Amino acid sequence: ESRTVAVPASLMGCCSGKTAVLSSIEFSRTHERIEISEGGAKVTKVGGGKDRVAAVETVMTEGRHFVEFTKESGDVLVGLIRPEFDVEQGNNAHKEEDHAFYHCTGGHKYPSGGQWGASTEAVDGDRFGLLLDLEAGSLIVFKNDERLGMMAAGLAGSYCWATVLYNKGAAVKIKALPAPKVKPSRRTADDMTEDEAALAIQSRVRSRATKTKVDETRS
Repeated sequence: ESRTVAVPASLMGCCSGKTAVLSSIEFSRTHERIEISEGGAKVTKVGGGKDRVAAVETVMTEGRHFVEFTKESGDVLVGLIRPEFDVEQGNNAHKEEDHAFYHCTGGHKYPSGGQWGASTEAVDGDRFGLLLDLEAGSLIVFKNDERLGMMAAGLAGSYCWATVLYNKGAAVKIKALPAPKVKPSRRTADDMTEDEAALAIQSRVRSRATKTKVDETRS
């Protein structure tokens, strides 16, 4: 059963094990070369130099979470960072091993930088939905409401939504939406790409290891 939870941007460790449907979400942590506008819904890189990061302050620790990023302009990535990443000073967030990013412009996944599944290039105005399921440990990507596939598995711990803006003028919008219903258990291996099948196996292995650990603790 889903419920709607209004979560302040400063709340740490939001949401229970139920699906999280946030009434609002906004960018609030950025480098000085990134400008926030439209009440936190939009970020734009106003300076040149290295790629820079903008992030949502809300920290996700469990449950299911879904947001939609709109590529307004420029070269951008969208995804997840650890809460402790230095957004105000750091760069190359998409190359950190504990992070997960989708490169809207080229369709690559990071930190590996490789092609995967049904990834495609994008044009300005394209919408990218990211479904983070911390119970399954997975990150599923949608483009313009079409499911591209599971890009990452084995995710655990705390994450924040974030974007990486490469060039001056690059801009992204973010908004929270109800999580789409995704039932991977009904999909067969024939329905999956090779990468997605491998990630699904990793996710199942992680789930079984967690269950075994819980059982051992209870015994």
